[in-house]
Amino acid sequence: MSNNKFVFWGADSKPNISDGIVGCSSHGFFVSDRFCLPNEAGMATWEHELPDTVLNGTYQNVLDELLTFSYSPQFCIVLYKKAAGFEDFICKAAKIFPDTTFIGGGAAFVNGLDEGELLPDCKELCVLVVNNGDFSIETLNIYNDLLEQVEVQAASIREIRRVRQLPDGEWQDAISFYRDKQKQLGIDKDNFESLCFCDKNRRNLHCSIAGETLFVGANLPDDNSLFLNFISEEEAAAKLADFIADTDCLIFGCAGIRSLIKEPLLTGKRSLAGFMFGEIVHCGKYAELGNMMLAKLKVK
Repeated sequence: MSNNKFVFWGADSKPNISDGIVGCSSHGFFVSDRFCLPNEAGMATWEHELPDTVLNGTYQNVLDELLTFSYSPQFCIVLYKKAAGFEDFICKAAKIFPDTTFIGGGAAFVNGLDEGELLPDCKELCVLVVNNGDFSIETLNIYNDLLEQVEVQAASIREIRRVRQLPDGEWQDAISFYRDKQKQLGIDKDNFESLCFCDKNRRNLHCSIAGETLFVGANLPDDNSLFLNFISEEEAAAKLADFIADTDCLIFGCAGIRSLIKEPLLTGKRSLAGFMFGEIVHCGKYAELGNMMLAKLKVK
């Protein structure tokens, strides 16, 4: 076990040293006295050290190492380069440590790459296993529930082909359904963040258009049952500002939330907030990949 500092960085800003540093590229970040916009150069280090064991490599060899632990960690910070294979990993890791809280998410793609950047350098992911220190973890779902339930027909585990409103709505093309809802709620057609789906546990699924289907940012639930969530840009900014105003916190947020915020914000003293391409959430029994949510690690 060693003590490490956590770092977020932007474009062309990956630290040249890795000893004692763990972190990832982010879609911008906020600290108490400055900010870095998405795709701009910049780096910020959280002032507090994490007493952790750092594992890194492929999904399989990290899982193999987790199986050797004789204790259940207090929490794990998990950072990955790209989503392929990650949801299988987090499902297995959460079952190895069912009482452990997992936070973190996907490193933002920077510098024209199709994957994020991590420290320590590794093939697929790194995991900070923390079992010491006095920390608390808080999460935030920024959305308001519209209390509208739908059933979906999936084209794949990440794509929706058709949607029908429950209890007795007719099947509609998924893209047409989403566009109609945007129009009803007064949402600009380029804004895919104010309106999203969630599952029965309120795990959010960000939407975008991919060809003739609606693409979601995390795996669809097995029951194909979803709910609609909505947040205005103004209310999203207010909720985010309140959540990150806390002191002595390391905050992981979704890049989609950052896209909703028109003006940069500042954190409380000794806090650092970065924005990820998908984040780990605890909504049901186990940790899963979700979207449009935030997790806050606070030093007590």
